[in-house]
Amino acid sequence: MDRRRFTPSSEDLEGRQLLSLFGGKSQAQLQANQPVTVVQKAIRIERLPNLFQTVQNGRFVPKETVSRLQSDLQDIVGRLPKVPSQSTRVNFELTLRKVLSNASLSRESVQSLNHTFTQVMTSAGISEPALANLQTNMNDLMHADAQGVNPTSLAANDYAIVLETALAVGRPLRQPGAPRLQATDDSGVKGDGETSAVQPHLVGMYEASATIDIVDKNRQVLGTATSSANGMYVVRFAKPLAPGSYTVGVRATFGDIQSPVSPMITLKIVPKATLAVPQGPRSLARR
Repeated sequence: MDRRRFTPSSEDLEGRQLLSLFGGKSQAQLQANQPVTVVQKAIRIERLPNLFQTVQNGRFVPKETVSRLQSDLQDIVGRLPKVPSQSTRVNFELTLRKVLSNASLSRESVQSLNHTFTQVMTSAGISEPALANLQTNMNDLMHADAQGVNPTSLAANDYAIVLETALAVGRPLRQPGAPRLQATDDSGVKGDGETSAVQPHLVGMYEASATIDIVDKNRQVLGTATSSANGMYVVRFAKPLAPGSYTVGVRATFGDIQSPVSPMITLKIVPKATLAVPQGPRSLARR
């Protein structure tokens, strides 16, 4: 096997090359084709054993180590708040190239891979406990790689695969679009956000089976519902609202994983006008 190869097959990584992923790509390009739902992220994690086999078919990879890595990745689903800096990605790419140029896998090479891997993950905002678990299990994987054929190729590929997977599944869930006032509650000029309903409904679309919360500017939850199988949601304010203006948005949650809050909208609760008692024309006063 050519030791310079460390690009998994297009079947599992949608044709993206790991080298180009970490160097010379814009932020928009890096975000393209990323899994945005919990289900998509789980599928990416499930593929991990197959990704390792694309590096060298039939290779030995300890099942226990792979299982622990999958658990590590599951723990960071939707929990990497930042896009890693360009400099850390470039340093990681340069380390991959340097390791691949070596004839054997030295302790120094593994330390360099671990160091630049840590830089990228730290730049992405990973927690210290989650990073420590990944480091421990990657070290175990490197012990297995050192015993294999072309260990430098195995090590470089494995670090690239785990890092790419971690950054993909760690990205926050997709932000919901701005909700809309339900048409039947829109008692003012259509689309102006005014309503006489004191417990109005917000509607929109998201992924199926997500918990959808109405939240205010302080992230206080004002109402909760679940999106349907087709992704549509209708969520009602839990308590009556007093007359006035309210700035609100929606947030999606799967388990304990939350999405960013949607763009905020303004609602105005306007009481129904009291009907005036009809009055006849005033009589003219006599002079």
